[in-house]
Amino acid sequence: MNGNELKKLPELIHWSGIKGIFHTLGKTLGTFFHSMYVEWSRDDIYFGAAAIAFNIMVTLIPLAVLIFQLSAWRSQETFPSGRSSLTGSPS
Repeated sequence: MNGNELKKLPELIHWSGIKGIFHTLGKTLGTFFHSMYVEWSRDDIYFGAAAIAFNIMVTLIPLAVLIFQLSAWRSQETFPSGRSSLTGSPS
């Protein structure tokens, strides 16, 4: 692009369309968060917190087991002679 084309660039952008998109997005997000606030005020917040904590535990416990299994499998692959990586002696 040369200098003349760069000067014409702001004229080519339809700012009203971009402003309209942001306005619509703002109204949509505002409506969503307002409805969430109204819904949370009707529900028991402790029930929601317990549900979130339960879902985290259900996710993290199997993930931790998987990580330990993969690390054990990898250590057996790295040290096939049965030697410990810390002492160098047979285990």
